[in-house]
Amino acid sequence: SGGQVQRVMLARALAQEADVLLLDEALSGVDAVHTDELITLFGNLAATGTSILVSTHDLSLVRSRFTRCLTVNKRLVGDGHPSAELADNKLEQLFSSTTQEEVL
Repeated sequence: SGGQVQRVMLARALAQEADVLLLDEALSGVDAVHTDELITLFGNLAATGTSILVSTHDLSLVRSRFTRCLTVNKRLVGDGHPSAELADNKLEQLFSSTTQEEVL
């Protein structure tokens, strides 16, 4: 399954013992149990000094499990706690600017 492939790819990345992990949609297709385990693992790695950047479109996951959120729209738009960065007014600004640019 797609989730198994994702977990294998993550295992390969983790086996490198890198100081920095850049994970693009790494949790996509992974079931809830394994997602929870992986996020706990990411937290443990971060606590030991590993820098981890996870890109995702799953805003509910970011709100519930992450402590820092970067929002990007062609450039860095926001950097802070998910409760602030994913507030309705910020999301409205983020997505309306994209829509306005596409219309122009």
